[in-house]
Amino acid sequence: MVLRSGRRWLSSSANTSGPVPHAVKKFYKRVSIKEMEKGYGIELDGRLLKTPGRNNIKIPSKSLGLGIAAEWDSQNEFIVPSAMPLMSLTATAIDQVLVEKDFVLDNICKYLNTDTACFLASEADEPRLHQLQLQYFIPLLDWFEMTYHLRLKPGFGILHKPSTNSLQDMHSLQSQLQSWSHWDLAALQCVTQECKSLVIALAFLHNYIDTKYAQTAARLEENAQIDRWGFVEGAHDYDVTRIQFRLASASLFSDFIREEEGNL
Repeated sequence: MVLRSGRRWLSSSANTSGPVPHAVKKFYKRVSIKEMEKGYGIELDGRLLKTPGRNNIKIPSKSLGLGIAAEWDSQNEFIVPSAMPLMSLTATAIDQVLVEKDFVLDNICKYLNTDTACFLASEADEPRLHQLQLQYFIPLLDWFEMTYHLRLKPGFGILHKPSTNSLQDMHSLQSQLQSWSHWDLAALQCVTQECKSLVIALAFLHNYIDTKYAQTAARLEENAQIDRWGFVEGAHDYDVTRIQFRLASASLFSDFIREEEGNL
């Protein structure tokens, strides 16, 4: 199947018309997807695309295959990897998560000790932020406990410990997430790192919260600083665009995978 136009799949603010550091000039004219046994591949001028790790790409979802092909098709004179989030997540799933699943799970679950949703501002010093954090974080922590049978406590200060037995809780959560495919874990890793919260990431990928809620919850403290000190162009606007882009990408990637795997 030859792709005619992929711009409708996922909009990006990246400019692919000019050179960027270490940019590679576009070297292909035609992008297509190829049906394979139990999956789909991507072809550039009839040659199967590989990951940056030189591994073969076999995608379980036709929709994801079309989305990745659309990203390659939308490149202009230079190839801009940052404008291909579905391809990036696919490469991460194949090159990293598939071969180092336990390592990836361990790193993801370590966020329980520093999870954004577990740390509150002082009510005396920042009452408005404190109330917003309670409003957004408590429902997430309640959902997390109901879904994963682990209780994390919100608290104050850098010495706060969300879990009374963090090592046991980490192992319990790792065990529960072992059933997730390398595709699902690639999306989970992306959202967890962006939000600095495993609780927010899990709620988001389970469709308990939407993109706006996840973004707002992850940025409550930063938004409070903006209200206090002002908005810095070229910094805060970039952060907002980045989190919107990465959450939307991970959500779309996860939805495409679920078409074949079923819901989490």
